[in-house]
Amino acid sequence: MDRVQNFFKEIRRRNVIRAGIIYLALVWLIFKVAEVLPPVFDIPIWILRLAIVFFVAGFPIVLVLAWFFEMSPTGLKRTEDVAAGESITHPAGGKLNFIIIGILVAILSVSLYANFQQKSGPEELPDPVSILIADFANNTGNENLDGALEDTLGVGLELARFVETYPRAEARNVAQEIGASVDTTERLDVEAASLVALRQEIDIVLGGDVSEREGGFTITAAGTNPGDQRTLFEVVGAADRDADLLAAIIDLTDQIRVILGDAEVTANLDDRDSFVAANLEAAAAYVRAQEFVFNRRFEEAIEHFSNAISLDPGFTRAYVGRATAQQHFGRSERAAEDWKFAMARLDDLTERGRLKTLGNYYAIVTQDWEKALETYERLVARFPADSTGQNNLAVAAFYNLDFDRAQSAGRNVLDRYPGRSGFKSNLALYTMYAGNFSEASSLAEQLILEDPQNVDGWVAATLLELIAGNLAEARSNYLQMKAMDEFGGSYAFEGLADLELYQRNHSSAIEFLEEGITLDRDFEMNEFAAIKYVMLAESHMGLGNSEAALGAIKDALEMGTRNASVVGAAMLLAEMGEYDMAEAIASQLSDELSDLRRAYASTIRATIASKQSQPAKAVELSKLAINTADLWLARFVLGKVYLDAGYLVEAYNEFQICEDRSGEAVAVFLDERPTIRMVRHLNTAMEQTSESLQQTQEYKLEESTLLTDR
Repeated sequence: MDRVQNFFKEIRRRNVIRAGIIYLALVWLIFKVAEVLPPVFDIPIWILRLAIVFFVAGFPIVLVLAWFFEMSPTGLKRTEDVAAGESITHPAGGKLNFIIIGILVAILSVSLYANFQQKSGPEELPDPVSILIADFANNTGNENLDGALEDTLGVGLELARFVETYPRAEARNVAQEIGASVDTTERLDVEAASLVALRQEIDIVLGGDVSEREGGFTITAAGTNPGDQRTLFEVVGAADRDADLLAAIIDLTDQIRVILGDAEVTANLDDRDSFVAANLEAAAAYVRAQEFVFNRRFEEAIEHFSNAISLDPGFTRAYVGRATAQQHFGRSERAAEDWKFAMARLDDLTERGRLKTLGNYYAIVTQDWEKALETYERLVARFPADSTGQNNLAVAAFYNLDFDRAQSAGRNVLDRYPGRSGFKSNLALYTMYAGNFSEASSLAEQLILEDPQNVDGWVAATLLELIAGNLAEARSNYLQMKAMDEFGGSYAFEGLADLELYQRNHSSAIEFLEEGITLDRDFEMNEFAAIKYVMLAESHMGLGNSEAALGAIKDALEMGTRNASVVGAAMLLAEMGEYDMAEAIASQLSDELSDLRRAYASTIRATIASKQSQPAKAVELSKLAINTADLWLARFVLGKVYLDAGYLVEAYNEFQICEDRSGEAVAVFLDERPTIRMVRHLNTAMEQTSESLQQTQEYKLEESTLLTDR
């Protein structure tokens, strides 16, 4: 016991504890200062990691030195060589206390300064930087590296809030358009990438290579100016084995972010490794899937996403990708399973990835467009350079029926990225729905001119032809789309049938719909098939075949969840007198979060009430629908209710509003799917209203004449 007490007394006497405290305090101070210095002095993140190892190793050395050495009037000596009268350990302890206090004051000052910088005024980010990552030269012979390293590099660079990486799949398509020597299987080298960057106004082209060396791999990356090919920066990384290559890429992104001026490299370390696949094979499969998604080859995309998941069952980004592809392909039930997994593992994504995924979940799954808009606003506020976030913000504004904001946001993102065809086609639709037909027509023409096989461009152009009443031109467009791909074909059959229904050629419509349904089912595009089944039911109703109509409606409800199929089916059921079935659909919609879905529920119930000769209730429900979401269909139903109840002036007013909003009438469910047949229903209702008003005026005139004669 005495030995232990003597040992601790000796530790205190020799200032070992004070030396350890000073060492730790100095290390702490160095790292607090380092949080501010990297963006200023371009200190690579790997130096900070090396410093951590060095300081940890140095701590026991400092303690040992403090034990074996002490200060004497003649300098530092071994403790055993210092005479009792020469020791100044005791007075030195007091000085060390002052040193400790001084270091702690310095730490507090640096901390206060850092906090003040974070909280004082709006945060300032560097100007947005757009980067196109070219294919790295793969000198290893490992095919799994092709694309996997570039994808990881892109996500890592986007940890910088002011950086936007241009979609590489889109870059390949642009390279083809401008005649560069590249296709979906060949390399997007720096030369081809530079041509794309010049056309798309991208700031930096990032190229590089990965090579084997003795004991591992070397990775180099260089950023160049696409205009003069001037090298802007160059960084080098290393990995001991291929399993470490993805982690080495993240180290490269840290170096590049520092060079670009990112002050937050050390602030989001938790995000650094969250998105990396478990192995190169999974990463490679994911990249192939993304390429297929961009080229609308969703079946092949789903196959490759599934392969990535089998190779890495915890690969959250692959689940999100597969869910989105399933949704595009009309497989809502399978998509729901993937969304469920992804939402439970949001922490596996970067902050940007989490916000994107949340926004997409609200938009695609729950259709809670108010929450989607709120989430995209957060995304754009945090990552102002993110074009996808800006585009989705415009989409969310559109589905909140704020067409003016959708146009404004759509123009903003297109101004920043003028070559992005997807952004251009979206803006064409926003402007069309808002009634700005000249701008919409100009955008549609640009899309077709840039790529004659762009289905989205033809969709916008065809809807505009319908609005203008140019049915022959619309039919010609549908026939061209029919020969493009399965999506063009599906849309074309639907559009051709829609034209036949407009002209009341129900038998011809059935022929187009049956052919379209066969195509949709062959490619498992169930949502599109469901819409056609609703149209098929309408065609059978026009021929007086209620039994066939009811069977088609049941098929639609088994296959589809979109508004065009579910709401369309419910409206037909109400017209047929199948009120219980229609009410069941309305009840389900009324429980959902989406304002649009709840507005549709009230519209269905208004139709039921009108058919059951309850005009007051029908008017109340229609107004409730309009107050929830001012949809064209709700306005039309309110007009019909007024007409059936004999309120002709009120009916005429609602129909006039519908006519003024003709941009909505030709795609009434806000989903680009053609509904020119609704214009026929509107015209018929307006004719009935006008005739009734005229008869009423003639009756009043005749009555007035009789009274005068008397």
